[in-house]
Amino acid sequence: MVAELKKVTWPSKKKWISSSIMVLVFMLFMGVVIGLLDLGAVGVVKTLTPAQPAVATTAPAADATDAPVADATEAPVADPTEEAAATEAPTAEPTEAPAAE
Repeated sequence: MVAELKKVTWPSKKKWISSSIMVLVFMLFMGVVIGLLDLGAVGVVKTLTPAQPAVATTAPAADATDAPVADATEAPVADPTEEAAATEAPTAEPTEAPAAE
């Protein structure tokens, strides 16, 4: 294996540095090009899709005793205690064995 590596023509330090700089410059250039294409695509999509109007929800003044009012766009939230009660196995009360006669 060492003999094969001796046959390789390695680039000089100057050539290696210049090649590395060219790669970095090309990557920076392509990053800018792709970023600009992305911005353009976002602009096109925003102009082609209609803006959705905001839904105004008004709730009566809340007292300390009032439950929070759910937004019309939110999905109803299940009460975790109800879920736990539904999934738990019923527990049997210990019963006394009949007395042996």
